[in-house]
Amino acid sequence: MKRFIDFVSQYDPNFPAKIRGASPTEIGQLEQLVGYQLPAFYRDYLSYLGHNHGGINIAFEASADIGSVIEYYQESILSNMQELPQNSIVIAAYGSPLNQISLQFNDSSTSEEPIVNLSDGAEIESFYAESLEKLLYQVAYLKYQPNLFSISVSYTSVILPRGTIDERAKIARQVVLELGFEQRWFSGTVIFCADRKNEASIWIVQAEDGGPTAKISAWTRQTVEEIGQLLVERAGMKISKNNQPENKY
Repeated sequence: MKRFIDFVSQYDPNFPAKIRGASPTEIGQLEQLVGYQLPAFYRDYLSYLGHNHGGINIAFEASADIGSVIEYYQESILSNMQELPQNSIVIAAYGSPLNQISLQFNDSSTSEEPIVNLSDGAEIESFYAESLEKLLYQVAYLKYQPNLFSISVSYTSVILPRGTIDERAKIARQVVLELGFEQRWFSGTVIFCADRKNEASIWIVQAEDGGPTAKISAWTRQTVEEIGQLLVERAGMKISKNNQPENKY
């Protein structure tokens, strides 16, 4: 987590002062409710961001605050009002329309880093990220990286006929890499992040039930338009909106 805090602090030097972690007692209480040892990175996450994430919100409208998660286990799991997805623990709850975010292990063992899913009771709604660590970096990148540049343009997907196999996210990623962008180490299946030196950045998000969305950020409109035109021509995307973010947080 210290590496992550240093990463965010490059964008927002006040980030360390904004976050607030959970106490060892609270983490221990949650661990007792879960019934086995929490994943190492999740324990670190709770110890630094368990009560205030400092703006790095991984949970949409749900709450990842440890108090909310403890309450969810006490009121919904122990009372058998809700079930958990197989080999999973809930890390955010009480969302609408998204209900929970959960970590899922490959099997009953907790020795490997779990994947992150969007879930509803015992049902897994969709895959979210390869790990909680990668997800944190992805959310921070989406929040801050575009603000480093003077021009940002968002793209969305053209609606495809029902039954069409949607490979536009894969094509869009290929286009970006062909243009000389370097993929960030924390990119994943759902959220792709890449940069081309200090000239431009792009993120592409693949929704479970729709086509990809993207945001291209650069110092000149010409750069953005050149990249965007290829996404339009080859990946079936269209301009969503233009914006000029301020370099303020």
